[in-house]
Amino acid sequence: MHTEASPDGRCSLKEFDRAAVKVGLRGFAVTDHNTTAAVKHIRDCRTLVIPGIEVSCHEGHVVVLGVSTDLPRMSVSELVERASELGGLVIAVHPYRAVTGIGEEAVVSNDFDALEAVNARTWDAKNRKALALARRLRMPATGGSDAHTLEELGAGYTEVEGDSVDDVLENIRKGRCTPGGHGRSSGEALRGAVKNAVEWLKRWGRI
Repeated sequence: MHTEASPDGRCSLKEFDRAAVKVGLRGFAVTDHNTTAAVKHIRDCRTLVIPGIEVSCHEGHVVVLGVSTDLPRMSVSELVERASELGGLVIAVHPYRAVTGIGEEAVVSNDFDALEAVNARTWDAKNRKALALARRLRMPATGGSDAHTLEELGAGYTEVEGDSVDDVLENIRKGRCTPGGHGRSSGEALRGAVKNAVEWLKRWGRI
């Protein structure tokens, strides 16, 4: 999920933490756009919060979990290498999404730890395509809400065992996880794309 530290975020980390308890989540990952500013508040949370970042690579967006360090804009291949050096878990998120998806070729040609097969803000058809790709490549598949508001939290999720950040990340690496939740219908995806475009223009193109 994305806190107010992201240009398009709406809520604080503490607000997401309280919402997670209410919807029955044991934890969540904070992956703000190009910043780990909210990570410093993790110790104040009641649920297990996984530190991370969503980097705007040249080809599209990539999520790195288990890191608390800002990572600059770079190519996907450079990010995968850098994140691995830091011990982070690298996920190809919403690969088929227009504009921000990295595309199938980038997924196939880089050594990702997992592929996001369910993104609650992405068209269901593209999620199904991502799941098929994960199965074809025999990659661990994850799910995420990509939440920017409290109402979105939990719409997409990953079922995985673990009482610590290290345990969760290790189980994802080994494929001991299952994506869950749902994406958007074609109509919802179109309305969401228009809304995102308008907000993007208001931010002068900042992602």
